[in-house]
Amino acid sequence: YAAKRYLDFWKKIGNGRAYKICDTTWGDRLNELGLDVWSAQVEYYLSRPADPNTIQVTVNGNPVNKDPVNGYQYDPDHNSIYFGANAVPPKGATIVVKYEAQCY
Repeated sequence: YAAKRYLDFWKKIGNGRAYKICDTTWGDRLNELGLDVWSAQVEYYLSRPADPNTIQVTVNGNPVNKDPVNGYQYDPDHNSIYFGANAVPPKGATIVVKYEAQCY
């Protein structure tokens, strides 16, 4: 951990990986980093608070049902939709979320 400021930043954000620069198993470390880069995205943040009753989701033009395992679910606390374990979009997929914004 030669770069103390980077390590301090990493600890503050509480996310990601940190390795010692003198680690002799860099091949393994790079493999782990590569897996992180290519992991599927399951959560998508919306730009405005959504009216949950109006949300429509498509992946590559195909409608996705509201279902916590086989489709998507809306998380109002994060204003995001996330895909269930059996519905994660493939890499490079086109995801479209249409909804009406909530008016306050």
